[in-house]
Amino acid sequence: MRISTRTRGGRAGFTLVELLVAAALSILIMAVLSTAFQTGLQTLSTLKSLGDMAERLKTAETLLRTDLAAEHFATVGNSTGTPGDGSPGALRVSDLRFDSAPPGGLPLGGYFQILQALGSSVEGSDADGLISTRADGHRLSMTVKRTGRTPEQLFTADLSQLTPGDQTNVSAQSTSDVGVGTRLVSEWAQVDWFLDPRPPLNGVPTWALIRRVRVLGAQPLGAPPLILSTPATTAGDVLSLNPTTNALHTIQTIAIPANRSPVGPITNPAKVGDDIVITNVLSFEVRPMYTAATGPGGVALPPSPDGIFQDLPLPIAPGSPREFDTGLPATGNNRIRVLAVQVKIRVYDPKNKLTRQTTLVVKL
Repeated sequence: MRISTRTRGGRAGFTLVELLVAAALSILIMAVLSTAFQTGLQTLSTLKSLGDMAERLKTAETLLRTDLAAEHFATVGNSTGTPGDGSPGALRVSDLRFDSAPPGGLPLGGYFQILQALGSSVEGSDADGLISTRADGHRLSMTVKRTGRTPEQLFTADLSQLTPGDQTNVSAQSTSDVGVGTRLVSEWAQVDWFLDPRPPLNGVPTWALIRRVRVLGAQPLGAPPLILSTPATTAGDVLSLNPTTNALHTIQTIAIPANRSPVGPITNPAKVGDDIVITNVLSFEVRPMYTAATGPGGVALPPSPDGIFQDLPLPIAPGSPREFDTGLPATGNNRIRVLAVQVKIRVYDPKNKLTRQTTLVVKL
């Protein structure tokens, strides 16, 4: 009887076909895992970008809402300049009836300005028929009041770059009951919101959203302004100064448009000391809701329909920006009563090519 030496059921190894099939399956599995991994990374990057943009927009929205909701004017007074005897409470922008002749309830000091160097551009509409607009030449400028008893609760300006004499004189203008040293501490400041007109060269026209704060002096009503000897190019980065006289602005002198330094997208770019609130901004659009004056002695202006935010009326002088300023006479395109303001801020993420927008509405 012959006995076989081979193990029953055994084999020498894999065939070539089996090896090729196994390799193909391994490659397929690796490709699927790689695609899933890349998709996961891209999704994570997209979600992170959206979260970062939302956080940045929230910061800008909180700051802007706080500025818009603050008091902007000194209380209405009588002909002697005594504050508080003509108004039971804080004067609001909507209380200024520029749509009537003559306007009533004008403030002793302070101002509120909306400036549109260019009107909003219509980009198109979505599937629901909602129109999309954008703007890069809009600006908000106003006086803002803070209340408190410590420098941290008020506006402060570092005076270390001023001459010693100016440091002493300016710090003496601080709000009472506050130890100041070489700082100016005041309840009032001039606050400007605008886009830096120098876009970075990244292929997409984006800007930095600037919040410029310049502290006002706390001189008593009717007191002469303080003239500084320090060059305005130095002091003007922290203090609100008259560009012609180099005088420290008060809540009264800053109300006159001719006294203010030009800011924002019309003339000069951002200065040293300005706060960059958010970068890669595609649009900063400011649109008010208003009622307009018509009748004898005034220019007929189209009213803003209830609940509709739109561009300011066209200026009378060709080539001038659309503008509403409580420091200007109630004539021409300034004969409106601003009730509320809508601000849209849209940002762009160059890495993932995403955009995100926030909209805030504040009753004035």
